[in-house]
Amino acid sequence: LPAPEREGEVVVIVVPHVPKDHPDFMNKPIPSLALLRHVKRKLNEHRLITTVLHVLKPRFVEFDVEVEVYRRGGGPHDRLRQAVDRSLKLFCHPLVGGRDRQGWPFGRSIYKVDLFHVVEEVRDVDVVHRITLHDVRAGRDVDYLRVADDELIFLRNVNVTERSREQII
Repeated sequence: LPAPEREGEVVVIVVPHVPKDHPDFMNKPIPSLALLRHVKRKLNEHRLITTVLHVLKPRFVEFDVEVEVYRRGGGPHDRLRQAVDRSLKLFCHPLVGGRDRQGWPFGRSIYKVDLFHVVEEVRDVDVVHRITLHDVRAGRDVDYLRVADDELIFLRNVNVTERSREQII
């Protein structure tokens, strides 16, 4: 990213690759200090002499989600809750999230409607009744989460309340 304050400065934000099968995959991908130093050293070898280079770890806008769904048919309740939780966290993931599954883009805000579509595609979900986004930074519920150009989103917690079709009547 170009540094907005001063011309000739460049900001590189490092998001480390974490394999999907790694136990830390669902955590925030935070680079180690050694990785940041390595990237800065390599980029310094190739930069213009007048360019000021900043290599940083990503900043995250954290949020929680509450989902109320009506389920289709029977089956284990935990399976549906886990499926909704996993689908939402993968959709919002910095490395594999987004509509194209290529990683959540820097600076892209998240809207409730984005999450409705994800939950509706979960097996055994009949109807998504309500979704609540809670902005952790602001400490309140919001319709969308505004994200700055140099920030990523991070979904901390998903709370799923499910109802059966009989409760619709």
